[in-house]
Amino acid sequence: LGKMKRQCSFRHANIVMVYEVGELEGSAYMAMEFLDGEPLDSVIRKGTPLSLLQRIDIVSQVSDALQFVHDHDVVHLEVRPGHVILSRDGKAKLVGLDSPFFEPMERGIADPIVGRIAYMAPEQLNGQELDRRADIFSLGLTCYELVEGRSPFEGDRSVDVLKKILGEPPRPSQKARELHLPELQRVFDKALAKQRDARYQSCAEFSRDLDRVRERLEVAPRGRVRTWLMGVRRLFN
Repeated sequence: LGKMKRQCSFRHANIVMVYEVGELEGSAYMAMEFLDGEPLDSVIRKGTPLSLLQRIDIVSQVSDALQFVHDHDVVHLEVRPGHVILSRDGKAKLVGLDSPFFEPMERGIADPIVGRIAYMAPEQLNGQELDRRADIFSLGLTCYELVEGRSPFEGDRSVDVLKKILGEPPRPSQKARELHLPELQRVFDKALAKQRDARYQSCAEFSRDLDRVRERLEVAPRGRVRTWLMGVRRLFN
């Protein structure tokens, strides 16, 4: 960050608004909107009782935010549950925009300090040029963890996780099997494909498949749908 103030311009309903970044008396600062909510990694860790429909809705919101980012020729490279805030009213907001981690796509070279290994795409771990499909892989990991309550590539050490991301298929979805939702398994299989050409090519495409999962879930009793806000509010009680 330089000494001059910089105004920030990303405006989207599912992106945390950063009003200004700059430096004052030798210290960097960032002024952003106040969020009355909780990071998604905390929601997962606590095992907060959210329905599958609620979880899919959260991921859909993040996907919409990422599509907006990608439409502005930017890749995030830091998509993970800790960078999503879930508010009391059920709105998911992606954070990290306007930070030094953001790079235009044409300069998207993998940097080992960017992100965390557990949420990196194979090409990011291999130091290859990156594009929006790296974010889609990370979004798939976030979706899997939110739905299943654990990572598809677990390991005791970073090197173990790295090896699994690079060389092993993700653990099959238990929810998809229990609920007979092949549409959900398809989302995970495609989002977490090792080869990016086999992956979703846009977040809009990702969202369309999430919509198919939602359509299947919405045939359940309407009472489950009406518990959406009640479930989220339990986070704060």
